[in-house]
Formats: sequence, structure tokens, C-alpha cells
Amino acid sequence: MAAWKPTENQRAAARFARSYSYRATVTALTEAVGISRAAYYKWFRRPEFRAWWTEQAEMFFTFKLPQVYGVIFARAVGEHRGGDMRAAEVFMKRFDGEYMPQSRQMRALTFEEQPAPDEAAIAELDRLLDGFGDSGDDDGDGTPQA
Repeated sequence: MAAWKPTENQRAAARFARSYSYRATVTALTEAVGISRAAYYKWFRRPEFRAWWTEQAEMFFTFKLPQVYGVIFARAVGEHRGGDMRAAEVFMKRFDGEYMPQSRQMRALTFEEQPAPDEAAIAELDRLLDGFGDSGDDDGDGTPQA
């Protein structure tokens, strides 16, 4: 059995979808390509077509990553006020395999990687907090000591 290949109409549909950044309606796409909506939905019943269509879309959006980086950078340095940073984050999570926000990174540090305690900072905090919230309850029973 020969390997599956998209038809000319399917390739035309993908070109149309790309030209509208995958935001065109099914009606607009099917009218532009000259097929029925039923034919379009029938294509998606074939696993080979779905895999091909998804690959085309993934490639399109992956190629858009530099634009997203550019908008994020422009916003970060105050050159650009537009764009939706939440949408940019969602886009990055979906299409940038290397993207992982610092807050979501999980890894165990080895003993050698543990930062050394800053003794001077600890001593300064102790000094600043000395007596803060002190109720005179030295034994912890909730009653002030005389």
C-alpha cells in the first residue's frame, strides 16, 4: 500500500489556513478551496490527514516563535505597549519545547550546589527581629512572664 499523501485540495486548504494564521473560519476555507464543509470534516476522520494537518500547523507556529520573542523583548524593555503577555506565555508553553518558567522548574540541588548561608544577613535579620512580636511569653504557654 502506498504512503498517504495530501491531495491538491488538502494542500490548498493548508496554504489558505497558513495565510490567515490558522484563524480563518471553516466556511471561508472551504469556499476558498472549492470544497464542501462535509468534505473538510471527512478529511479529519482520516488519522493520516489529521497527523499531516497537525504537523503543518505545528511547523507554522514554531516558525512564529521569533516574533513572540520579539514582542516579549520589546515589552520587557519598554519599547512596546501592545500584545498580551498571558497569551505570549501560553504560546511559549505550547510551542517552545525549551520554555519553562523559573517558578515551574523543579530540580533537586545536590549538597555541593546548595548556596552557602549568608551568615552576615542571618545575623542582621536576627538583630532586626530581636524583640519583634515579643509578648514576654518566654515559656510559650500564652501568658506573659513577670
